[in-house]
Amino acid sequence: MSIMNHQFYSEAAHPLTAQVRLAELASAYPELHPVIADNPACYPGLLEWMRSVGTLPDVVSFEAAAASVEPAAPTQPVAHAGDPFGQPAWQSGQQPDPFGRPASPYGQPGATGGAVPGTGIRRTKPWIIGGAIALVVLLAGGGAWAYAGIFSKLGGASSPQAAVSKLLNGAAELDMLSIYGSLSPAEVGSFKAAVEKLGTLESENEDGTQIDYQKTLERAMKSMSVSMTDLEFDTEEIAEGIATVALTAGELRVDADADALLDTMFEAVRPQLVAQYESFGYDSDAIDLELERTRASAADDLTEVLPYSLTAKEVSDELGRDFTLVTVNEGGSWYVSPLLSLGEMAFQQRGDNAKRGKLVAASAVENYATPEEAVGGLATAVAKFVQTGRSTSLAAALPLAERRFVSLYGETWGAGINGSTTVDIGDVDVSAVESGGVARIELDNLSVYGNSGSGQWQVDLSGICAVADFGYSDSRGCLDDIPVLDKLGASDIRLIAVKEGSGWFVSPLRTASDIAAIAAENLAGMSKDGSLNDLLAGN
Repeated sequence: MSIMNHQFYSEAAHPLTAQVRLAELASAYPELHPVIADNPACYPGLLEWMRSVGTLPDVVSFEAAAASVEPAAPTQPVAHAGDPFGQPAWQSGQQPDPFGRPASPYGQPGATGGAVPGTGIRRTKPWIIGGAIALVVLLAGGGAWAYAGIFSKLGGASSPQAAVSKLLNGAAELDMLSIYGSLSPAEVGSFKAAVEKLGTLESENEDGTQIDYQKTLERAMKSMSVSMTDLEFDTEEIAEGIATVALTAGELRVDADADALLDTMFEAVRPQLVAQYESFGYDSDAIDLELERTRASAADDLTEVLPYSLTAKEVSDELGRDFTLVTVNEGGSWYVSPLLSLGEMAFQQRGDNAKRGKLVAASAVENYATPEEAVGGLATAVAKFVQTGRSTSLAAALPLAERRFVSLYGETWGAGINGSTTVDIGDVDVSAVESGGVARIELDNLSVYGNSGSGQWQVDLSGICAVADFGYSDSRGCLDDIPVLDKLGASDIRLIAVKEGSGWFVSPLRTASDIAAIAAENLAGMSKDGSLNDLLAGN
């Protein structure tokens, strides 16, 4: 039988098949290796792995392989092919990893519970990641009403430790109000519009009935038991109004009714899975079989990991340090700062020789007179940072939330800059529309040029398009050239500037939240006209 008749030939050959899916197919079906190797989406790590297991010659001739290769029996896959959550089926013994990671030096497959290099974080099984993403979407949508109606009235906590306790306990209880109310308003408040729109997403079952995500969320909450006990913390003030809170003791315990939780997850993602399988050309019988296999594999994995427990000491041993969050004082109350917590994580990974920066003095903050001046000022500050790695000027050109981050941790991110690249800002022409202390800014023209080790270069930005000239080559592209981004409203993207005190600042956070709101608005529209499932399936 020709390989072209293989049940997964279309997926293996399709250039839009996700790379992780190609790795799953390669692991479970070695007879498909010549097809996968000819797929433009096949990445070097996967190609190297397939060659290492002896199924490919150094140069693949697909035409010859397609005429001669016979399907072989799968080698006891841990997860069935087609499983969007399943672990790839590693062969026994020490084999190279098809995801491009080295094989374990201790004879264990590199993908099974291994650590992310350089972090000490244990990898979560893919189906759990997928389920967690679905659950987060449900939480965001189901909690949108609370966020929209009550979030602005919620206060923070009386101390840094109390803010972290409130966040962790809110997460354990799946209490959206506690979670949102624990986070820095300066950082998350602007995402209100996007969260509200997520709450309006609709999806239909195969029988045409609407999925009630609020009830789905309630069932998920009832099927799970999450607790955090005996929490202890160490607090350290690192700047005025900013303190780290390290978790030094405590235990997380998670248990669930596996069947009920899986039913909830599959209710949320089934329409998207069906649309994806349909895009691969599966008939209804094949789709039903794949869904059954997916659920069975997920049930096996879930049974293995539950009940789950994790102590603060285990986390500390894995990370090489205590798990730490950063808190900020805003308006007299303490909140957890997601942005600064990410910065602290990167800072701690650099080791004992790393040093935090200092907050920019209020007298050094730029306070641009207009939104247009704020764009030029930020562009100049970014160019200086890229050349020197020094973050003071960049921090002074940003609003509060971003300024705190760049002040304390900017030079952590700029540590590798050696000054070998020069960057200059040319013409800056923008159009701004102001309303209520917020300005939407369109780039009419922004020229950036310089010199690197490979020669002179120039990038011209206009709207959502860019023209790049590197001397030896040039290219042009727009965000809405990408079909998915076009459907999500890329043409509406603008820079967002905010007025704080007496000055204007371009805000990367507010720009990100505005992009999220535009995408959520379009997702909501697609969910109502029935095209959302097609988008999620990659059509």
